[in-house]
Parts: sequence; structure tokens; C-alpha cells
Amino acid sequence: MNEITTTLYDFVVWLWTLNGFRAIAASIGLSVGSAVCAAIYSPDDSFSFKKFFEFLWKKVVPFGILYGVAKSVSIADPSLAWLNEVAWGALMTNLGISVADSLRVLGVPIPEDVLGRGMKYLLRK
Repeated sequence: MNEITTTLYDFVVWLWTLNGFRAIAASIGLSVGSAVCAAIYSPDDSFSFKKFFEFLWKKVVPFGILYGVAKSVSIADPSLAWLNEVAWGALMTNLGISVADSLRVLGVPIPEDVLGRGMKYLLRK
């Protein structure tokens, strides 16, 4: 392997060892998978790669960047480690809401009591 591939490999291995990263990766996979299933299943046949990449760009990338910045800051200054936890919680909440919305589109009844009163306003109508 050349130097660039070795550096990328080391970065991916380091990233995989971070607390919470595997949960985030699994949640992103679940969120993307459920969104694709919901788009394919929806009666208006709304699946397109353009919408898929818009979903990733608008719903996943901003929180991923937020988590990366918060993790970097918490590594540089351990007194700000709470930022990492807040960013992780925001990312997981966003992905959970996305999965719940996709399940709702697929016809799975999601009781309002489970999501809470405020969450129904975050789901698309």
C-alpha cells in the first residue's frame, strides 16, 4: 500500500475504535435503508437517486460533521467532552426520528405516546 492508502486505512481503523461510532454507522445504515424502502414502497413511486443523495446531504452529513467537530474538540480539550455527548445524542435522535418516519410511511403504526407529543411535529405530514 502506498502512503495515502495507509493513512486512510489508519484513519478508518481509528474512527472505528471511537466510542459510539459503530452505533452511529449502524443507525445511518438503518435510517438510509428504511428511507429507501419507504421511498420504493410509497404509492407515488418517489424513489430516485437524486432524492437519496439529498436525504444524505440534508439529514446525515450535517450531524456527522457536527459529531466529528465535537469529537475533535473533546479530544483537544477534555473539559469539553460533554460536547461530544450532546452531538452524539442529537445525531442519534435525528436518525431515530428518520427511521420512525420511514416506518410510518411503510404503514407501521407508531403510537403518539411512544414518540411523545413534540415528535409528531418533526415527522413529515
